Amino acid sequence: MDDTEGLNAFLEVSKSYYIGPKNLDIGGDPFLNRLICDVLDISNVVYNPLIPKYNVLSDRKYHTVTSFSVLNILVKKVGGQYVFDKKAARCHIELCIWSLIPYGGRIYIKVFEGDRRGVCGKTPQYIYAQTNMNWLQYQPVLAEICEENGCELYVEHVMRGYVIRNS
Repeated sequence: MDDTEGLNAFLEVSKSYYIGPKNLDIGGDPFLNRLICDVLDISNVVYNPLIPKYNVLSDRKYHTVTSFSVLNILVKKVGGQYVFDKKAARCHIELCIWSLIPYGGRIYIKVFEGDRRGVCGKTPQYIYAQTNMNWLQYQPVLAEICEENGCELYVEHVMRGYVIRNS
């Protein structure tokens, strides 16, 4: 079972961590909002630039922010090769941090590791190119962004991802 996106990601994270009662899901699926509310009693708001109706953010009053299976698709082509797009990752994480309530909150990040070879590319079974990186390979970029933004980064193997605490 892929527990890195959709309802499965919420169920997996909520076993060990507090989500909500008001959560912002960056890159999420707006069609799951009702299900997330019914199953987990979380008011979930989606920001997803790929779905025009869900690409405006005006509120910063979220208890938690989730980013499930977004970092692993932030790739760009350089010289005909796909590479992890650190600039896009920085923008994504800074948006997550900005979206939290100004006086604290947590960001939960999960990544899909693909084949874990660390070779970026597009395969027939996926819509997007994937980084195929082990989740720990994101740590240096995230640690740098967190340090610059005054946040704490926690590495959590159980969820193949990270917890960022904004204080």
